[in-house]
Amino acid sequence: MNRLLRRWLWPAPDEPRARTNLVGGAVVAALLLFWVVVFYLVTEVFWTLP
Repeated sequence: MNRLLRRWLWPAPDEPRARTNLVGGAVVAALLLFWVVVFYLVTEVFWTLP
């Protein structure tokens, strides 16, 4: 399993639930931002339609 996902999916027993939820939300937001940048670069910079 990916190290980043492993820490989120199986947190330490003494880890606060709120912190785990924040880390999970940050992972999802970072992945969404990554894909937004990729799609922007592909459609606007590298492959522009006439």
